[in-house]
Amino acid sequence: MSTLPIKVQLLGTGGRPDPHRNGPATLVMVGDEPVLFDVGRGVVVQTVRAGVP
Repeated sequence: MSTLPIKVQLLGTGGRPDPHRNGPATLVMVGDEPVLFDVGRGVVVQTVRAGVP
């Protein structure tokens, strides 16, 4: 049985409304597969900054 590496990255943690900040999002990488949780405003920009295609 093989296991895949799991990496968790916080892409944003702010919760208050602020037009100059991105909302919360958590990226979980299972092997090479990205999975997003708690996707907030600006998550596309944050995933690009994190190097996820």
